[in-house]
Amino acid sequence: MTKPATNAVVEETLPSVATTQAMATYQGPIETGLEAMDAGDMIIPRLTLVQPTTEGVTPDTEGKLCIDLTGDYFDTMDMVLFVFRKTRCKMPDDFDRKSKPQCKSDDFISPSPDIEVPLCNTCTLKPLEPGQKKKDQKHYCEYANFTAVNGVSKAPKCKENWDMLLVDAETYMPMFWTVKSKALSPVRRMVSALNMLCTAKHIPAWAMKFTVTVKQDPDTSKGRFFVPVLSSPVLLGPEDAANMTEIQKTLKGVAVQTDYSIDPSDAPPPEQEVEEF
Repeated sequence: MTKPATNAVVEETLPSVATTQAMATYQGPIETGLEAMDAGDMIIPRLTLVQPTTEGVTPDTEGKLCIDLTGDYFDTMDMVLFVFRKTRCKMPDDFDRKSKPQCKSDDFISPSPDIEVPLCNTCTLKPLEPGQKKKDQKHYCEYANFTAVNGVSKAPKCKENWDMLLVDAETYMPMFWTVKSKALSPVRRMVSALNMLCTAKHIPAWAMKFTVTVKQDPDTSKGRFFVPVLSSPVLLGPEDAANMTEIQKTLKGVAVQTDYSIDPSDAPPPEQEVEEF
């Protein structure tokens, strides 16, 4: 973490020779006095990006990265990815910033058990029909499909979320981060690069780190908002690589939690809402 200004499992692969040698410098586990604590006992904070519409925002905190449990704010953070999963969320058609999901999926496959009346029994893609191209493939649920309006492609009403369990590369603090809407593109690019590098180098995701910063979104059609900027992933140093391997053992079994709240860039402008938020 640089100076300051809320069940998926990443597949583990064989580490490279360099990473193996780096990890060999670690002398093994020691007693901490906390051996009775397991993954289910851990309270893991959530990383958020403070927007101009965030409750309690000030001119000094907007556009900052915030850890909700500690209330610390940062301009930039170095992070390590341990767990990644995709979820979906459909808000009511007349939603505002306080609305709860009409339907959601915690596994990108089926509606969540706490949804009493799902909009569809499954979220998965239909099999490709003869002669059909991948880009034309549809989900069983109509709300998960792109639609065309006057020749313009419209995003699905059931939004895609990316959920991550991260660890701060400096402090080793774990945290959840849910990204959605316009934040998806920069995260998708970084995770794609991370996937390619880990596959090529035969190393796990937690052998690399990336930097998260923030910039203002140039699109102001729905107000002024901020989006994350992620660097290309780079290899950790020998000591951090060894430590992250031990941290992975501690975090194994932690269930990723999704933030299903409205993304500010998806919500109606404040002046269109009946109640204040």
